[in-house]
Amino acid sequence: GGMYVSHEAAGEGGGEGGGEEGTVDTEFSSNVSWGDLNNAVGDGAATVNDVADVTTLKIGSSKANGSASITVPAGAKELSFYCVGWKGAEAKVIFKNGDSVVKEQAVAANDGATGNPPYTITVAATDKYVIKFDSALSADLKLTVENSGARVILFRVQSK
Repeated sequence: GGMYVSHEAAGEGGGEGGGEEGTVDTEFSSNVSWGDLNNAVGDGAATVNDVADVTTLKIGSSKANGSASITVPAGAKELSFYCVGWKGAEAKVIFKNGDSVVKEQAVAANDGATGNPPYTITVAATDKYVIKFDSALSADLKLTVENSGARVILFRVQSK
C-alpha cells in the first residue's frame, strides 16, 4: 500500500529504460545508506561508463543468494537505481518492505560484472529502475534487497 513501481520508458532512441530521454546518468553516487549485509559486499568499487570510483552494492555469491537493507529517508517520493546481473547470467532483484514485495525486477547480465572489484561496467538507460511512492514518506523506510539466482550489482541508488 502507498507505493507503485515504474520502469520509465525511454524517450527518443527507442527501447525501454529509466533514464530521462533515454540517456544515462553521468553522476553515479548514491545518497542512501545500506547495511545488514548478508552474503553481500557494500563497499565495492567500479568504473561505470568511464566514471571512476563508483561505490557498488553486490548481492549474492557463487555459492548463495544474499541480501542487504537500504534506508530510504523520510520525505522521499521515489528511489532510483542502476542494477546489472553477473556476467553471463540474467538475474532478478527483489525489494521488500517487511514481507511485502515492493519491486521484483529481472536484470540483464553485464560483461563487466565479474571477478572482484574494481569492476568495469558499461550501462544503458535500460539498466536504470525507479520505485515511486504515492506520497512523500512520513518516516524512514528500510527496504530489504535480495537477489534471486545470479549475483547482482546495484549503484547510483538515489532517493528524491
